[in-house]
Amino acid sequence: MHRLTTFIALFLAIFTISVSAQYATTTWQGQVLKAHNVARSLKKVPALKWSANLERLACKCASTNAAKGNMNHCRVGENLWSASKSYSTAVAGISAANTWINERKSYGGQAIGGLSGLVKYGHYTQVMWKKSKNVGCCMKKGNKNIVVVCNYDPPGNYKGQKPY
Repeated sequence: MHRLTTFIALFLAIFTISVSAQYATTTWQGQVLKAHNVARSLKKVPALKWSANLERLACKCASTNAAKGNMNHCRVGENLWSASKSYSTAVAGISAANTWINERKSYGGQAIGGLSGLVKYGHYTQVMWKKSKNVGCCMKKGNKNIVVVCNYDPPGNYKGQKPY
């Protein structure tokens, strides 16, 4: 009887974890995290984990920017994205992540240089920064725009270093 109980408990635990993992990719946060990790896997960079603390910081920054109609960074290791307020909030997070990831076309594998390079590919290199282990993102809608903010820890884009 003990073995049967142990087997059932183990089966339910595995089933619950499987269902939870599947459900996580259907949430807004899960979709954004998945986009990040798919891109990272293409360069053999370890997957990021979701951080509720980084999400909280991202929400504070997104709220401030959405309320003012701005796009100002609030901390180091942060990606920002904005669209008009009529943009679909259902796809804003994945659109933000894909926009950042698509900057890979401008990145040639060089060490991080000055601001002129970061303007072209800095969002991509932050997404891909190998030393970053955690991410937390948030989306807020203001009167003028929708803002998506993702925070990374540890932050990346250090001058003279490569992301992977």
